Amino acid sequence: MRLRIVVVAVLAAAAGDALAIIDLPQGFHVTYTFMGRSEPSGVYFAHDGRVFVTEKSGQIWVYQN
Repeated sequence: MRLRIVVVAVLAAAAGDALAIIDLPQGFHVTYTFMGRSEPSGVYFAHDGRVFVTEKSGQIWVYQN
């Protein structure tokens, strides 16, 4: 479930103003986890807690908990 929430947050951050159109169910909120990525194309989770975000340009960003 957490994976799905993070992926949604990444996609929502990429969507920008389009998120304003979406009505979330009561009790849900948006959390921007990965900011500043211009064109994220994938999110991968390592067993040690690191998160890799790939961009269309070929860059790989690593986030550690």
